Amino acid sequence: TVCTVSSDGTVRAWNIQEGKQIWSSPQQGFPLVGIITFPAFNLAATSDTEGTIKLWHGTTGEQLSTVSVSSIPSCMVAYTIKNNPFLMVSSTLCELMAVLKDTFFRLPNTYKTGHFKVASLAVAVVAA
Repeated sequence: TVCTVSSDGTVRAWNIQEGKQIWSSPQQGFPLVGIITFPAFNLAATSDTEGTIKLWHGTTGEQLSTVSVSSIPSCMVAYTIKNNPFLMVSSTLCELMAVLKDTFFRLPNTYKTGHFKVASLAVAVVAA
């Protein structure tokens, strides 16, 4: 399965072996600018031009959760720590969110980057 965001404002999942669409979301209120997946958890996260991050079920297309960030996200990084999915979102602030039981939780530390846009993120997980 491959998930995409489309210029018509929808999120879509595709069966790439058969070349068929599995599901399509309703058209979103604002243009979608990014998507990232958590394959091990069958989840996808999308971002739009208003700073809204949405979590989708990869098989059914059900919208599971929504959270707003400070500005338009420039990039997202998905990673796993101890079998829990996490999402790092960058904009003018780097905001760290956990995805637990299909719901976003904003973690307490926000890393201010000043008045410039973060173009890319990398995550290094160090064992304690």
